[in-house]
Amino acid sequence: MFNGIYDSCLHSGTGLHIISSLNETHVGDFVEGLGPGQLVGRQVLGMPCLGEIQLSFVDRKGRLEVEVIRARGLQQKNNAKTLPAPYVKLHLLEGKTSVEKLRTATPPRRTLDPLYQQQLSFTNPYHGKILQVKQ
Repeated sequence: MFNGIYDSCLHSGTGLHIISSLNETHVGDFVEGLGPGQLVGRQVLGMPCLGEIQLSFVDRKGRLEVEVIRARGLQQKNNAKTLPAPYVKLHLLEGKTSVEKLRTATPPRRTLDPLYQQQLSFTNPYHGKILQVKQ
């Protein structure tokens, strides 16, 4: 079980990964030596940081609730004339397969520092799975 708030970088492509259980062999295959509730940093994935995200996690009877609080310092695409309308996607992965996907609503204001304050609840049990966070 994990409860807490995490701040970490967002990455292009694969996103931020949070490991929910150490007992599954696919976790060891993904990143060697990573334990429950640990984050895979951009150095491990070899990707540049595209901004920061703040998340809060709560276990509710074996189901994961994620509050997407805010993102900061998001990078605007080269030659973009308008600010992005960012949203956050959460994938609950079993191995490389997504078993459930959730998404925030787009904040009402276009910004590189969006405030979400949105609660997303998974219906599938999260134990032994990987949470992937994408922006």
